[in-house]
Amino acid sequence: MSFFDSPLGERLLTSLDTGKPENIDAAVGAVQAKVWAGTVEPDQVDEVLTRLQRDRQVQHVIDIADAATAVGSITPEGRRRYCQMLIESGALHAAELACAELLDLAEDAKERGEALGLLGRIRKQRYVTSRRPQDLIGAVAAYQFAYEGGSDRLWHGINLLALTSRAQRDDVPVPDPVDTDSLAHKILGEVRQTEPEVREIWERTTEVEALMALGDKPSVDEAVEVAQQLAGSKSVRPFELESLRRQLADIWELEPHHPVLVAIADQKLHLGARAHVELPDTPVSWRRSSGPHSPWGTST
Repeated sequence: MSFFDSPLGERLLTSLDTGKPENIDAAVGAVQAKVWAGTVEPDQVDEVLTRLQRDRQVQHVIDIADAATAVGSITPEGRRRYCQMLIESGALHAAELACAELLDLAEDAKERGEALGLLGRIRKQRYVTSRRPQDLIGAVAAYQFAYEGGSDRLWHGINLLALTSRAQRDDVPVPDPVDTDSLAHKILGEVRQTEPEVREIWERTTEVEALMALGDKPSVDEAVEVAQQLAGSKSVRPFELESLRRQLADIWELEPHHPVLVAIADQKLHLGARAHVELPDTPVSWRRSSGPHSPWGTST
């Protein structure tokens, strides 16, 4: 049975829909108590973590995942969401320890790829914060290793593209650099194997980045159009929009008034996924700033 078919699950959904923090805190607290009691099945914990993550309830995901880990009700997917939210919270060292454990426990290429991607994300965030070249080099290495493993080529590929492009702009030499133009076209080709009307949210966010990487005006105009469609989707949630906004601002270094960022503006995140946001009739001006070892080893 789905957890959300239970009275407690319905209460949690209602609290998230209303958006009142006090109601969300109370509902999540009740769920957490059940998790600690061992009465929530691992797949049901996954349901809860997934929904909380998509609504960017960062600390609540951490708290419930921590309880589920302690009582043995955590799945590999749950551990991954735990790592993701530790990264979101800024606890990068704790996230790295959790991701290293995730990598040790990985049973197949997909799980190893997920763990490598998260370790790449940690190093990426460290570079945004510290500008230490070794963090950027480590992030590129992790994503490149995962991309070549083929477990999730769109996720790892788009991050490899973004970080290699950033390394070029920042004059940070990376081992075995990829051809960014070729990779951007390859990623677009993979995304566009799926018809536009059935592309998933992450395929759309990947499409936006790949188009921005090409850099010519038709591609950028198309990226704006895709971003507007994404922001207006009834199925998109704050987590996906914030992830794309952060990537475009922090890694691609788009200015706040860039029309792609206008399309996924913070107002959309604050109002919630089903809210309507008026977009400008015409784009405003913008610019983009110029400016053989294991990839998951401990960074220095």
